[in-house]
Amino acid sequence: MFKKNLMSIIIFFLFAAVTKADIAPAAGYTQVRTDLIIETTEDLSDFRFFLDFRGDCNEVKLKSNDITTIPSPGGGVRYSTGTLLAIPKKSLKDFGEELTFEQQHQLGELVSKNQVDQMLKLLQHSFSTIINDSDIANWSYPTYRLERNGNTFVAKENQRIKPRKSSGAAIDFTFYGIVKRITIFGYIVFIGIPLILTVLGIWLFRKRKLGKKL
Repeated sequence: MFKKNLMSIIIFFLFAAVTKADIAPAAGYTQVRTDLIIETTEDLSDFRFFLDFRGDCNEVKLKSNDITTIPSPGGGVRYSTGTLLAIPKKSLKDFGEELTFEQQHQLGELVSKNQVDQMLKLLQHSFSTIINDSDIANWSYPTYRLERNGNTFVAKENQRIKPRKSSGAAIDFTFYGIVKRITIFGYIVFIGIPLILTVLGIWLFRKRKLGKKL
């Protein structure tokens, strides 16, 4: 039973590492990063802004009367496209100034059910795009200008700019290839937790075996 649970844990973390990675496009195509760039001359102090990635809401700090650049988060397909939300601060009175992990999850559920009072969906932005190499020289993507009309914001397309190339590489599905992609935190999770569980299992097994002898 313990071996079965241990294998399930290892498979889970292995799957998480792979699905969060960026996969290189086919030959003849290039993956590009398209940062979200927002310009505004408005006062944004009574709103909080979030990027919603399919229920995973991450707060972003938009600057009043300035230009804000939100870089591509990376992390695979789930984080390739996000929806920018504007939520009045009064609608978030039950949430702290810095969201905890639990609050982030709770807000994500409310957003997915459209249950946040006066929430505005401003725009949907693709942070990662695959382009045919023959088209890349003439390809560009829009920045946005945020305009306010009373309690409502409107995001309008602004000037178009050239994208930057992705640093993402193809995934090597061999064990060595996966290990190369794991961060220090990943090593702690991917190796440390199974190792601790293994040691704990051996200790419990020996303790039970010693108890039977006595």
